[in-house]
Amino acid sequence: RGTGRSASHHGPEIAILHKRPNTFARTNLPTSFFACRKAADHTFTPPQWFPFTPPLTSAAEIEPNNAGAVFELCWREFPDPEEISREILNDNPALIRQYVDFLFAKDQFSAAAAAAQRLVRYGDSRTDATPLLKAINRLVAAKDVPAARALWRALIDRHWIVADATMINNPNFARNPLPVSFDWNLPSYDGLHSWPGPAGLESEFTGIEPETCIVAEQSVVLAPGKYGLEYIYRTSQIPPATGLRWQIVDAASDTPLATSPDLSSAVLQSSRFEFSVPEGASLLEIRLAYQRAIGTTRISGRLVIRSVQIVPGL
Repeated sequence: RGTGRSASHHGPEIAILHKRPNTFARTNLPTSFFACRKAADHTFTPPQWFPFTPPLTSAAEIEPNNAGAVFELCWREFPDPEEISREILNDNPALIRQYVDFLFAKDQFSAAAAAAQRLVRYGDSRTDATPLLKAINRLVAAKDVPAARALWRALIDRHWIVADATMINNPNFARNPLPVSFDWNLPSYDGLHSWPGPAGLESEFTGIEPETCIVAEQSVVLAPGKYGLEYIYRTSQIPPATGLRWQIVDAASDTPLATSPDLSSAVLQSSRFEFSVPEGASLLEIRLAYQRAIGTTRISGRLVIRSVQIVPGL
């Protein structure tokens, strides 16, 4: 069925397979997903996979360095991620893991999310939890909120990660944050350092921090409606009206939807402010930010956030 074109005609991916003709026997892949090979001269032709795909070869270890080449070849000939997934993927975590990365590189976010869910089923938390947290971050960045949230829930349900079902996750800052959008991001700058601990989140400002900076931030997914943000905090040597506030931010536009009063209290203070989530703004950032107020110097002092949570609106 082929055209008689040589391996070099199809580029470096085919060349790899041409040089290593037995690669297919070690990949758990259908042989039809490698270009049709003439037994005598190893000439490769464009694959005609789906009308007559032969059975899978016997199970064996995948060669990680070659799987990307296989995916690229398949994509060039038939760029349908769902069809390729049906034909290629099995329960080999190494293969699934590489396919997830390949799909993200092709900006195929929905297909990558589906493959990532498959990795949750067949993978191992010791090797795959961190790559899947990165996958969640990529889905959040792509604004694929349902897929990101579903993958996050899958990791929690399988007990691959320690996280809270509450909104907000890790509300008391009792754990070191996971490297994922649905946990706290605690940026550090010259002049500002934050850390979680038994007392909650502690942040120290030395007076040389940036005039505008994020102290803590977490992505949340909320349905349209009315909510309240409740938080318990205290400060030391931070005057009133100096620009330290909570914000509810629309992640799509990076526009604040609501802002708290400035945080300044020498004693433990319980506070709350109301906010509304409009239609089309389900992905939000709960952000603790500092922006130097006009007429003030940069703050130098300490902030402790005992807890923060989202509750139904009044």
